[in-house]
Amino acid sequence: MAFSAVWQGIRGRSTRNRLILVGVFCDIMSDKCDARLAMSRIAHGFPIDYCTFKRSIMQTLYDQIGGEAVIDKLISTFYSRVLSDPMLQPFFEHTSIEKLTKMQKSFFSIALGGPVPETEIRLYEAHRDRGIERRHLTRFTEHLIATLREIGIEERAAIRVYERIATYADEVLGDSSVDG
Repeated sequence: MAFSAVWQGIRGRSTRNRLILVGVFCDIMSDKCDARLAMSRIAHGFPIDYCTFKRSIMQTLYDQIGGEAVIDKLISTFYSRVLSDPMLQPFFEHTSIEKLTKMQKSFFSIALGGPVPETEIRLYEAHRDRGIERRHLTRFTEHLIATLREIGIEERAAIRVYERIATYADEVLGDSSVDG
């Protein structure tokens, strides 16, 4: 396994070489890696065991942005924007906001590598025949990006959040081959 090889490679090395090895590994694993945490701990000579090392570099995007607390804040702030937008608000006129926020928290958790809820989320079915067009999805994602900035998510992480959410565009637009 790659972790074992990196772990064996950093033990006994100078601080500079440890930083280089961990940095290279984290660049390769960039989507799952919190390079700063792993590099900081190793570079400063803190005792670090294999499990701590693996956990440090395999932190999910969900964990990197702050986990459940940040997802809660994100959804609350985001839907305040979305529900105030005259272009998007009509899509939510007959929607339970409580149910919507619960589903969105679950969706963002799954999409960002967090806990998976017990109930399955079917995006295609939830959005089918709603008349959602690409321009609506574009406006929706503009609000997402603005919200990520507003709540203080660093730019690199915000881009990665957007990229993860954007992978579901076809299901939302009904362009997916998913048959539900």
